[in-house]
Amino acid sequence: MKTYKEKRIKVLDHIMCDVCGKTCTDDFYNEHENATLEAVWGYNSGRDGERFEIHLCENCFGNTLGFLREQRKQVLGPFNYPYDNDPLKGSGYDIV
Repeated sequence: MKTYKEKRIKVLDHIMCDVCGKTCTDDFYNEHENATLEAVWGYNSGRDGERFEIHLCENCFGNTLGFLREQRKQVLGPFNYPYDNDPLKGSGYDIV
């Protein structure tokens, strides 16, 4: 004998940019073109226990990335990024 029960699950409907309000989903892909900026602050920080999850469309992500690059220039001056892999330049897909 088989018995069944109903089960409710949450399904992603759409993602909206938290900056401009534009939708980041379309009819073909649930998560079209978007980025997530996430921070979880731990004990002894100035933001103890705070959590942020910010969704950005491609355009707002580009603007945010430009802002971060400019901030870094102000902090580091005219010097290059001091490490081999610059996270603000991004990287391509690894071909195996």
